[in-house]
Amino acid sequence: MTEPRRVEPYVWTWEEDGVSRQVNVHYTRIGTTVIYDPRHPGDQLPWFDADYERESDRGRWEDSDIVTLGPPDAPGYGLIEPDDDIDAGEDFSGVIDEVVSDSSPEQEGTRPMAITKIPDVVNHRALLNALNTIRAEVESRQEDVDNLANWSAEMAERMRGIGEELKALKLDTYTIGNVNMLGDLIDGSKKAADVYKNATDKSVTQAETAARTAHRNHGRIQDAVDDADVPMAQNTFYDAE
Repeated sequence: MTEPRRVEPYVWTWEEDGVSRQVNVHYTRIGTTVIYDPRHPGDQLPWFDADYERESDRGRWEDSDIVTLGPPDAPGYGLIEPDDDIDAGEDFSGVIDEVVSDSSPEQEGTRPMAITKIPDVVNHRALLNALNTIRAEVESRQEDVDNLANWSAEMAERMRGIGEELKALKLDTYTIGNVNMLGDLIDGSKKAADVYKNATDKSVTQAETAARTAHRNHGRIQDAVDDADVPMAQNTFYDAE
């Protein structure tokens, strides 16, 4: 008998009008991929399968049909029927595991960001390599931070727009306040990303400065050692008078 399979939601990224956009993709109990896209406030079928017309009830799902919502350690989280086809594009990056039916599914945790190992600094050349590696590592993270800041700004603005839409519908102030608070929290993540981005800029500059200083102070010694026909004597031999 085929065992159930477990899936995880994933992020789909695309370019639109020169802007990078992202959406979280979830799974229904039969393995269909859907996104959260309510047609109106209080939509009872807010989950949308993009293979169908947006305004139609076809391809629409309730919250209770989505198996990738809630705590990852909850019973049944991410489980889909074994004979159902998983509906995902070529760039699918969700995790699919075989799950033994008589044991609790082990939810895969978040994958840590890969960190480049920097060897011990034992000489001038190793120091320059370490500083250049650190600079390159920081620069490679800056694009991720930029994307986070842009996404947060868009989402915060959308939350404020939703708050105004709910006011026009004369919804209760408690619900509107919660929506506005969510916008403020997301806006806070943008500010934190901006602060981090500023810190990475300073880190890159400092790494470059440290590399230049090390090379200026010790580069000629290193060049002399590299060009010498004989090995270096003990360092006391080179002491100035």
